[in-house]
Amino acid sequence: MASPLVINPSKDGRVIRVNTSHTNSFSDFVLGDGTEAQTGLEAGSVLFTSDTTENMWNTFHRLVFIFDTSDLPNDCTIDSATLVIKCTAKSDALSFTPDVAVYGATTLSDTNVVAADYQTVASTAFSNVIAYGDITAGQNQTFTLNAAGLAAISKTGKTKFCLRNANCDVANSAPSWASSVSSAISFSQSGSITKPVLTVNYTEAPPVVEINGIGALKAGRAFQRM
Repeated sequence: MASPLVINPSKDGRVIRVNTSHTNSFSDFVLGDGTEAQTGLEAGSVLFTSDTTENMWNTFHRLVFIFDTSDLPNDCTIDSATLVIKCTAKSDALSFTPDVAVYGATTLSDTNVVAADYQTVASTAFSNVIAYGDITAGQNQTFTLNAAGLAAISKTGKTKFCLRNANCDVANSAPSWASSVSSAISFSQSGSITKPVLTVNYTEAPPVVEINGIGALKAGRAFQRM
């Protein structure tokens, strides 16, 4: 068993859609394009803000993380992984108890997070979904990657994740509307003291033992043919 790879994001940020026309439905925000991105933050939020016009919406935030996992051996087996992020604050004026999970992201750049990355996030959960009631401000939250999440870890380059709300954003199901209020869960980012941490536990491939100049596996196959 090898020592785990423990790393902070090489880049992260929040990707945002803002529309103040008073004409954007919840689905417009789920499926529409991003309008801006912000990086170098101490904290970012998975956030929804309603508009002043009934059943319309004003702002969504999602969080994107880029990790350089190229130090993993190319032939290793990834056994398990966790993404640990500190919750810095939470609020739920919309009263829909937002949950959160890790999803995939496909950023345009390996070194930056931009507005266009808002709509390249995936909808297949890469981790457990953490319920709103199980999140405590000021404490670390542990997302344990599932099989899909482990398969998304790159051994040769960048691994990219997104934090999204599951019960409304991913489900494209609007919560009950109330005028000009927000629900948000805020997490530390790489500009903070308590940075997000990705831990990848892996097993290195066994070394090939040569016998008389022949790899052990090859020698075994030659013996079986005799």
